[in-house]
Amino acid sequence: MRLSPSFQIIIFDFDGTLTLEDSFRYYCLSSAIPISIRIIFFCLHAVGLFDRRAIRYAKKIFLANYNRWKIRRSSHHKRAINHLRNAVNLDFMNSFAADYRAILTATPECILEDLFLDVEIIGAKLIKGELIEPYGQDKNFFINEIRRRNEVSGSVYYVGDSDSDRETVAVVDQFILVKKFEIVEIIAGQSSPLK
Repeated sequence: MRLSPSFQIIIFDFDGTLTLEDSFRYYCLSSAIPISIRIIFFCLHAVGLFDRRAIRYAKKIFLANYNRWKIRRSSHHKRAINHLRNAVNLDFMNSFAADYRAILTATPECILEDLFLDVEIIGAKLIKGELIEPYGQDKNFFINEIRRRNEVSGSVYYVGDSDSDRETVAVVDQFILVKKFEIVEIIAGQSSPLK
């Protein structure tokens, strides 16, 4: 689906839009994170306490120790990445033709960097000990940064699956709501290209 004739940026949400599962939860339970941490995550997940606050805390621990745990070099990491690769609907993603594509996600960037080579990943990261993640209204800030960096005078589209994604209408030309890889609604955005 070609969206318009001018330069286009298309930005995707990740979990629920390009996948049907929560990638960070799965990754935590199956990767090279030390077994003691995995057991804690698994117990929280099993009793339904792996909520938003617990996930933010888990991301902080994960990102603070990512290099020390040598996660990227482990066979568990490769197995978890292969599972995520199979969970991502690349055909759906590639059905949107654009000049520039990005994924805006609360999943840590370092996990998804091994999945996508030609797509910018903007995800959770630690900056000076503080967890920074594109979530809710914060997505609008990141979308405007992408627009500025690309000096876009064309169109910016956001593809997402949730009400918090819908808030991007304020800074995009079109918001495309999807459920299970099907377009449910297309909403005109309130954005005009930055000068």
